[in-house]
Amino acid sequence: MAVAAARRERLGRAAILRDSGRFDVSKKARVTVGGKRVAVAAIWTVALAAMMIGCAGAPVSPQSRLPTPPSFRLAVLDFSIPPEWRDPLAPDKINKEMKGWWFGARDIWHNPGMGRMAADLFAHEINNLSFIHLISRTDIKYYMAGKRDLIRRKFDERRRALEESPNAKDREEALRIQNMTEADYDRNLEALPPLEIGRELKADRVLVGRIYDIYMAHNRTIHWYWSSVDLEVGLMDVDSGKVVWFRRAQFTKNFSSTSFLLEIAAHEMFEMMKREHFYQP
Repeated sequence: MAVAAARRERLGRAAILRDSGRFDVSKKARVTVGGKRVAVAAIWTVALAAMMIGCAGAPVSPQSRLPTPPSFRLAVLDFSIPPEWRDPLAPDKINKEMKGWWFGARDIWHNPGMGRMAADLFAHEINNLSFIHLISRTDIKYYMAGKRDLIRRKFDERRRALEESPNAKDREEALRIQNMTEADYDRNLEALPPLEIGRELKADRVLVGRIYDIYMAHNRTIHWYWSSVDLEVGLMDVDSGKVVWFRRAQFTKNFSSTSFLLEIAAHEMFEMMKREHFYQP
């Protein structure tokens, strides 16, 4: 009996709210607009229609209005770096030096591996363009490793031939070849013509670059640190041998590592290449 009484009390309260207009128990919810009761579904329909009209009138990017450039195969090669950054015995060792004094005293770090990192970052950016068939960076690394072994074998063959010569200068040259370091082989590998590499990889174009300077600096007095990069990028056509696009730029950022700054530089220069070469109006 107590349960039935509670149920009758709840139904009575709902009836009072219904009669007062504060609660609507009808199947379709309605609100009052301008003195008239309007279905909420109708309001949602009008709002969605307005949103669709707004989207239809949204501005279109200039690149989407331009025709898609013809597709081609592209090889992104490792960027070259200043040879003095490489340690003769450990070519990938990060070099540290101190510059300045007092408030200007600072530590400077140079990373010889930034040439490979720059190429990887540019390849990642370029891979977003559907009309470019990018040759895998892994395939290029295997190719360059094979070229490095070939260079080493050629120098070794030349050394053995010079050692048998009665000429003293030839024997000196054989001794120089015998004392070549890993850094020396790296320099010979970077000296390979990029167009020759592109032809052997069956690429239509090659992207080459040079890092003039990239470092992270730390002020030893106020513990302020920053990074800076100065690099150039060129796009070469393999058949004609011409440079179809070229740009050099400098980037600096406070409280940033060199790898993060290089990501910014790769993105900004990739956008330059799209605007100035791929999507020219």
